[in-house]
Amino acid sequence: MSKRISDPGLGEKYYQNKSRMVNKDGSFNSERTGMHVHLYHYLVTVSGFKISLIITTAYIILNLMFAAIYVMAGVEHLGGNYVGDGYLKAFLFSMQAFTTVGFGAIYPDDAISGLVSGMEAMVGLLFFAFATGIVYGRFSKPSTFIKFSENAVIAPYKETGKAFMFRIVNAQPNTLIEMNARVILAIKTEDGENIYRRYFNLDLETANVVFFPMPWTIVHPITEESPLHGLTENDLKNNDAEFLIHIKGFDETYSQITNTIYSYTEDEIIWGAKFKRNFSLTQDGRVSYDINKIGETEPALILG
Repeated sequence: MSKRISDPGLGEKYYQNKSRMVNKDGSFNSERTGMHVHLYHYLVTVSGFKISLIITTAYIILNLMFAAIYVMAGVEHLGGNYVGDGYLKAFLFSMQAFTTVGFGAIYPDDAISGLVSGMEAMVGLLFFAFATGIVYGRFSKPSTFIKFSENAVIAPYKETGKAFMFRIVNAQPNTLIEMNARVILAIKTEDGENIYRRYFNLDLETANVVFFPMPWTIVHPITEESPLHGLTENDLKNNDAEFLIHIKGFDETYSQITNTIYSYTEDEIIWGAKFKRNFSLTQDGRVSYDINKIGETEPALILG
């Protein structure tokens, strides 16, 4: 039996102009202000382009700063007749000292330049150790990608019934096991002048699977006990219904539990449709399916 639950952490009070609660990327549509920025968390979560830009920019800026110090100390104290005695020579020497490469074409020939280059080498070692830790942190965190069907459907179920359905598939070559699914219906409820959001657990035909090598169609039968029983497409639309989804499983590649959050709003549900059969058998007897076609649907007559 589907059961109403208390606030799962998203707030029961309904704001009429509020958009969906869960964005398509799995993030929550809420904002927290006044927090202190955690540098490590930021650097391991930003996009690959941004982190590459940050590391490259920091590397150039640090070398420009040390080059300026060498200029102030006197470029003439950098030995070697390499590209003159200007700022460019100081910058090139700085990159050699910073990376501890030390080609020998440019070298310090006084105490001050030698001291600065030694300090720069230490800063360079710390910089690359920090950058390595950030890169490792990004690669070592689980990156499971579960692909959801573009839409959910209200489809025929068994002989005379109907059900709410959607499909998921593992879109990466890693192995996921012990998969669990949970679906919560969030729906607007009016009580006089007060407007609330109420939540209902939706009973699933199969809430967990041991292995996950194939697409999984998650089904909520719309029985008399279901909160969807008797509701029409307009009812879901008028009540700003949103289906909140939590998928949890064990990733053997990282030996860690992974979590995926997703949602379907009422305008992402197709009524009177069913998912197409999107797999076939190869000549050697293997099952083949296109993960980009898991959401393909076709019309279906609902009798119940």
